[in-house]
Amino acid sequence: CLRTDIYSLRMIGLKRMPRFSINFVATGNKLGFRSSFPLHSSNVGAINTHRSLHFPPSASSSRARIFTTMATGSSSSALGLYPTFAQTMLRVKDPEKSRIFYESYLGMKFITQLDFPSLKFSLFFFAFTDDSPIDPNLPQEQRAQLLWQKDYPTVELTHNWGTESDPEFGGYHNGNSDPIGFGHIAVLVDDLYATCEKLESVQVEFVRKPGFFEGICEIAYVKDPDGYYIELIQKTEMDGFGKVIKSVHDPVYAQTMLRVKDIKKSVAFYESLGMKMIAESAFDELKYSLKFMAFTDESPPTNVDKKVSVSWLFSRRYWTLELTHIVGNESDEGFSYHNGNSDPKGFGHIGITVDDLKASIETLRAQGVKITREPGPFQDAGSIAFVADPDGYLIELIQRNNVTRSSHYEKPLLSQIE
Repeated sequence: CLRTDIYSLRMIGLKRMPRFSINFVATGNKLGFRSSFPLHSSNVGAINTHRSLHFPPSASSSRARIFTTMATGSSSSALGLYPTFAQTMLRVKDPEKSRIFYESYLGMKFITQLDFPSLKFSLFFFAFTDDSPIDPNLPQEQRAQLLWQKDYPTVELTHNWGTESDPEFGGYHNGNSDPIGFGHIAVLVDDLYATCEKLESVQVEFVRKPGFFEGICEIAYVKDPDGYYIELIQKTEMDGFGKVIKSVHDPVYAQTMLRVKDIKKSVAFYESLGMKMIAESAFDELKYSLKFMAFTDESPPTNVDKKVSVSWLFSRRYWTLELTHIVGNESDEGFSYHNGNSDPKGFGHIGITVDDLKASIETLRAQGVKITREPGPFQDAGSIAFVADPDGYLIELIQRNNVTRSSHYEKPLLSQIE
């Protein structure tokens, strides 16, 4: 769901237009919401120009034009058949505090840990799944291969040893104050208010308390221990298109949001990876737009009213990539977003597993994509490569072995598991 907050009348170059801050979450799309909760300056960074908008949440503008659902994209993919979204990587200061948050508070399950003593860092993987954790007694090479065979999305938490006890370490950057880039991850929940009550009872910090947007969706924003934003969205039931979602504890990791400079270039890039654009939203007066990309064979409903479209989007059971674009950035040669991998660091990358890593890299190279790490083994954690999208965000491509995909991932309904 989208949030638009108008809290100032100053915009360089557009002095009479409101200065605003936006945050979006999709499982397909977002609308702005009106909120009675003010956006405090402690929650946001300064905005100096209309080209460096950041997106912490709160209220919305009634001038936003409603989004539309759509499906575009090519059946051909540089990554072969059925590439699978694997993870969003975030750097964390204290893995024990992070584990409590993601496991005990959000309800994710710890999957495995990979350690790299020579490089002095560890990786921790969490997911919404009924799978048991990977046997920690297995050799790391085997644990990594089992991890890359999973078809569900994970949150990858990277811990550089010693940060938790270093008094001079100032923490990581969440991407929502200058320099901006990464925005948030989003989770669909079955009972937004009960979830928020639980989080509030354990002193989780809220950026935006739960509430309605225009009577069609309900959302909240919280921070994890490192200040990264997590949007919580009330899941909707959808029984008109072949699915019935039960009102049970069944959260879905729904979305990763990235701000992009040139939306046409970004959409084309991610379509070349095999993603499909399943929804878009334009807000003409506020001069921004959203595009939602996913690895899916689904097509959204057409010629339906707003409430049906929203219900469809918030009942999806797979991850989406939300691309947020501020109109005009594409024509500013000096403008760029921060990819999180230079100071101040925070967000690291998204990861995708593929059947043939080397062939994928050669196809991308022929398309002119920047290869930032050539394919090859990474210690005992399998074979990987890194490429950069048009904004410099890193995408890790990971070789998956001994598994053949015949469809894109959707989180199973509980009735399909029982």
